Amino acid sequence: MKTSAPGKVPAGNKECIECHEELKEFHDPGKHKTVACTECHANTDAHLKNKKTRPVTTTDPAKCGSCHKNQYETMYKMNFAKTARNEKSQLTGVSPNPAWEKLMGPHGFTKEHNMPRSHAFALYDQLVVDRAFGGRFENKYGWGDLARAGGNFNIWDVLVDKYPGEPHKAFKPGTAAAANPVCMSCKTADHILDWAYLGDPEPKAKWSRTSKVVDFVKDTKHSLNCIFCHDPHGAQPRIIRDGLIQALTRPEKDTLWHKDPKAGKVDVKDLGQRGFTRKIAILDKYDSKLQCGQCHVEYNCNPGTDPTTGKPVTMAGRAHQPLPAQERERPGEHYRDLKFRDFKHGITGAMFLKAQHPDVEVYYGSVHDREGVMPHPPHAQGEGTRRRARPSLPTGRRARRNTSRKRAWAATRRGAGSRRSTRSTPSGTGTWASCASPSTGSPA
Repeated sequence: MKTSAPGKVPAGNKECIECHEELKEFHDPGKHKTVACTECHANTDAHLKNKKTRPVTTTDPAKCGSCHKNQYETMYKMNFAKTARNEKSQLTGVSPNPAWEKLMGPHGFTKEHNMPRSHAFALYDQLVVDRAFGGRFENKYGWGDLARAGGNFNIWDVLVDKYPGEPHKAFKPGTAAAANPVCMSCKTADHILDWAYLGDPEPKAKWSRTSKVVDFVKDTKHSLNCIFCHDPHGAQPRIIRDGLIQALTRPEKDTLWHKDPKAGKVDVKDLGQRGFTRKIAILDKYDSKLQCGQCHVEYNCNPGTDPTTGKPVTMAGRAHQPLPAQERERPGEHYRDLKFRDFKHGITGAMFLKAQHPDVEVYYGSVHDREGVMPHPPHAQGEGTRRRARPSLPTGRRARRNTSRKRAWAATRRGAGSRRSTRSTPSGTGTWASCASPSTGSPA
């Protein structure tokens, strides 16, 4: 990547900032101010002559990796200990459950619900999982190609549409076509400049939550871009997931972040210069609870049903994509107030909500959180640095205090067995939500 002399801003950058004034507060004090705008934006000469000719913006993480080599390599380093298509509920899985399909049918997660693996596969796996696109997309070189190394890749160098021109539907037995554009919000940020806040259908926005999902995914290439958590203009920590931004700014101020005495500041910015609202949030410090919490959190992104009337909650409005960001015991109240359930049980007819990886909610207030240990970042520093930075085990009085906490926590869990069954319960008492109803939803 080309940069100017130390401390010197490229002349072309000043010309860009004259029009893009909303970026001035990021660029001028930022660490990237000596990087030319043309490093990440192509076709700028034509744009300067005619502003309606949009420049081409690079979202490929490899561009960031040209300077941040170690972070890039560790972010997209594949974990070969995690295999593809390893379902959680099978006998050898982490949560063996032979009754899973009967208990959760016809929920989309009964089609395929796999163990997580490398971030490098987030977008790829979304396209090939049985519950998302009905078997439409396959690996060009066979499933054995999944063992190939090289974490950051263009998915269309690897995948092929076996049914081009066909509508979004299930093509193979045992599959579902449950994907929708909103569920891609945690897989890629390639569409960030063409997506209005919360996917609102806007005339000037290329994509929305009501777009045809097959066309939408064919316009994406990369998994988990660096720009999810790092602002490209100023290098500040940030979040871009609009569902989380909505949660942090709702008037009730009822999220875990609002109640966290150690929480940093969140500065929401509207960067919709293309004729529609597009929001990001700049953080005053790196905060894994918010940045990882863009995706590793309870949320919903598929259509559902109003349990009080039986009427559908469609993709037309925003009500189908709540993100509570509350204590793990409380989302039931949140969804009850929203009058939302996301699937109907195939045998009993009960309206259900389904747990959706509330990772950050479980972490908030935990022993690790109280001790200041942050969730592991998506990329690590060098092995030697990791070894030096590893926190030492507490000793003496602190160790005894931690032991007492563990005993108290264990006693609480032993007495809370009756509460564990509330994760999938009938309308009115249930908690949690999902993104994978085969008839109306989308996979997580």
